[in-house]
Amino acid sequence: MVNNSRSVGIINPAKYTGNIHIIGVGATGSRIVKNLIELGFIGSQIHVYDDDVVEEHNINNQLFDLTHIGMPKVVAMFELIKNGYGEKIHSHQQRVDANTELDGIVFLLTDTMSSRRDIVTPMNININIKLVIETRLDPECGYVNTFNPINKKHHKFYIDSLFDDDAKPEIVSACGTRQTIGHVDDILAGTAMCEFVKWVNEQKIGKQVFFAVNPYYFQETDM
Repeated sequence: MVNNSRSVGIINPAKYTGNIHIIGVGATGSRIVKNLIELGFIGSQIHVYDDDVVEEHNINNQLFDLTHIGMPKVVAMFELIKNGYGEKIHSHQQRVDANTELDGIVFLLTDTMSSRRDIVTPMNININIKLVIETRLDPECGYVNTFNPINKKHHKFYIDSLFDDDAKPEIVSACGTRQTIGHVDDILAGTAMCEFVKWVNEQKIGKQVFFAVNPYYFQETDM
């Protein structure tokens, strides 16, 4: 386990010993896995899911390096954490859907609105899920939704916030790759982790946080 003496007074990992599922280990997910380990959570708590492989353009804004190109992202993530911190996470090279067994805490970081809808819609009857943290990112802004899916008000607010994937086209480069930038990914992952820390410390959830970086702006809305 990482020596977390500099953060244990802010968040004590012993207060939450259940599973943590990270669905999608790209720009945001790779950072969240690293942050969890650095806070002192152990590899056996952490399950990562992704059916994609590391490509050359991923090195620009994700935590992978050139040696990982061609590897499944979950395998590359396993290696990063094992080699860097001596912890072994659970790697699932698969696409998560409504039938995937989830419990504890879920970081929902998929690429599409439709996948989010499919995963979250049936969660309103899954009493084993305690917290969902979902993120959305554009080049200069982002959203973090933190909620209990069993709470009817939270669940409805979240489902109503989703839109059709073709209603808001992605910003892409001339070569067709989705545009994000690493330091804004850092802010998004950091905001998601702040919400996670608050939950572990039994502070309020059921809210949507919006931020922008040009100009700087943060807004928090209750669900």
